This record gives sequence, structure tokens and C-alpha cells, in this order.
Amino acid sequence: MSKGPTILKISGIVMIVQAVIGFALFVFSGLSVINMLNRMKHRTDEVVSRFSSFDSIFGFIMFGLILITSIVLLVCALKCLNTYNYYSVPGGNDKYLIPSKMVLVIGAITFLVCIAAIIIEGFNGMAILIMLCCSGWILALLNLIIVKKDRAEQAKEAPKKAWKY
Repeated sequence: MSKGPTILKISGIVMIVQAVIGFALFVFSGLSVINMLNRMKHRTDEVVSRFSSFDSIFGFIMFGLILITSIVLLVCALKCLNTYNYYSVPGGNDKYLIPSKMVLVIGAITFLVCIAAIIIEGFNGMAILIMLCCSGWILALLNLIIVKKDRAEQAKEAPKKAWKY
């Protein structure tokens, strides 16, 4: 028996922690933007100039990526904690792999945007924290590899079991 179900359950728990960190970053970033807007509500020219700069546009992009990544991480984590044996059947439900593929793509995009933020803008602290919460794409890649390997193993064992009877 493979270690697939155990590894997927551990990666599911880690993804839940990463999703919680991502939601916390989203909430606290949103609260800081709301607080800044509240302090500047009578100075509209300053608000427009502050939000039209490259830094704030880049910040809003990262703000959206954090939310999307956290939601997809949570869905993928819940799928990882779900019954694994049903999905490891050869030719089984491919809908199981959709959240892992989405985390792989969206998490990798967020990860690359954070690296660009560190190199270009110098957002060291926040970008590293965002990279920590979006690194679930590595676990999603591990999930895809494990499920594919386990499906291949079970496909090889199925004909052997059929010939025994």
C-alpha cells in the first residue's frame, strides 16, 4: 500500500493553514486600505494620485491574487482531506484533480508575482509572507504526482487480481 493517502492528508492540513494565512493577509490588507481611505476622504486629489501609482496597482493585483489563491487552496485542501481511495481508482474521477491543477497554476502565478515584487519593488516583508501562503502549489504538484502514480499502480494490479479468480 502506498503512502499516498497519508501524504495527501498532511498536505491538506498544510494547505488549510496556508489558506488561513492568506485570508488573514487579505483581511488585514483590506482593513489598512479602508483605514487609509477613511483618513483621506476629504482629499480626493491625493487619493487619486496615491491609487494611480504603479505601487498601488501592483498592490491591488497582489491583493486579488491573495484572495483567489486562498480560496482555491481551501477547496483543494478539502478535496485532499476527502476520501482518497475513491479518486485513486484507475480512470477515476478527474474532477478531483481540477482543484490541484488550479492551485498549481494560480499559486505559481502568485509566487512569480511575489518574486517580481521582491526584485522590482522591494516589497520584502509582505511578499515573503504572501509567498509562504501561496506555496501550496508545490503541494498541489505533489498531489497530482501521487494520484497519478497510485492510479498507475492500481491499474497494474487490477489485471493480476482478476486472473487470480
